[in-house]
Formats: sequence, structure tokens, C-alpha cells
Amino acid sequence: LFVAAAPAVGYFGVGVGAGILDGQFRSVASSAVDGGVETGPMFDNGLVHQVGLVAAFALFLMTVSTAQKSMAARQSTEAWRIGAEGERLTARALQELPASYRVQHDLAMPGSKANIDHVVTGPTGVFTVETKNYKSGVTITNGRVFGSGRSLDHVVQQARRQAAAIAEKTGTTVTPIVCVHGGGVTVKGRRQEPIVDGVRFCSGRRLIETISSYPAELSDDETDVVQRRLA
Repeated sequence: LFVAAAPAVGYFGVGVGAGILDGQFRSVASSAVDGGVETGPMFDNGLVHQVGLVAAFALFLMTVSTAQKSMAARQSTEAWRIGAEGERLTARALQELPASYRVQHDLAMPGSKANIDHVVTGPTGVFTVETKNYKSGVTITNGRVFGSGRSLDHVVQQARRQAAAIAEKTGTTVTPIVCVHGGGVTVKGRRQEPIVDGVRFCSGRRLIETISSYPAELSDDETDVVQRRLA
């Protein structure tokens, strides 16, 4: 509403300001000559009109910029809140893993300022778990993943980078998982698996089942070794 009103405020503000200055000028001029001389307007009407248009346009741009920044800040805060809630849901789900599994949360990604949401180490291997909270969920079709009709290739690449970083640090094969809260995971195609470029997608309620479904790979001693390398 303020954005729409800004041009009018700017334009008429210049006119009001010019009127006030003109009135003061007339008053001073009249007092100086004891009121015996009629003075013309201080500002030309055409000039006031032009300056008013410039002010209207400038104020409009300023209010649009302010509104955009405010909206971006609100969207960023909301996105952070939704993401944080997703991570809490994933952490809660991971608590259901057997005691033979070790879970580490919010690990610094080697060689990067980014963090890895969760790293799971246990009998079935080592897993990085990236959390996404999408109300509409994700759809996997023809070897690609989409959310709300948009490609999520960047999510796949993010998960792959995380797994590669942990694999390099631990010297162990790492499976990247993207855990989706909200709308879950939909797979189209009879033989299509919820895997895209080596990244496994699953819903929050199937996370434990997904991790447990891999064949036994690590002994307790090997799990301890991985943990020490991640410390």
C-alpha cells in the first residue's frame, strides 16, 4: 500500500513544500517593504511540477527497494525456520537407530564453511544425511529429481559433495542420503529407484528403514575407527 502511495506522497510533498517556502518568502518580502509591494510566486509552476515528478519517481524506487529487502529478509527467515524444523525431525528419527549406530549432527564439511546435517556410522556403512523440508515433496522420474516442478540437481550435487568430503576424511565408502520431510518422495516408473546419481532419497518416516536396508559392511572396530577420524 505504501509503495503504491509513494509517488503521490513524493509529488504532492514537493508541491506542499514549495507552497510553504513561497508563503514564507512572500511574508519576508512584504515585511521588508512594509507590505507595499506585491511579490510574484517564488517558484515557477512548471519547475515545481517537474521536481515533483522526479521526487515521486525517486520515492517510488526507494520504497520498492525497501519492500524487496524486507520481503527477502522475511523469506530468508522463514526458509531457515523450515530448514531447522526439518533437521530436528531428522535428528529425532535417527534416535530410533540401534545402539550399534553412531550419529553425529551438524559436522563441519572439510574444506568448506558449510555444515553436514548428519553423519551416520554403523554396521551397514557410513551415510551423510542432508535434510530437506518440502511441503510438496519431491518426485523422481527418468533419473532426475524435481520439487514443485523445478529441478533439484543442486541438491543432488550438494549431497554428493558431502559424501565425497567424508569419504576422503575417513577413507571409507560413504552413501549420500537426502531425507525429505513434508510431501515425501514419489517415484515414477516401475523400475525406477529413489536414487539419483548415487544419491538415495527417502522420506523421514522411512529413514531408519533405508539406512538399515544396506548389507552389513562395518564391524564395531571399524565403526570406531571411522568415528575417530571424524572427531
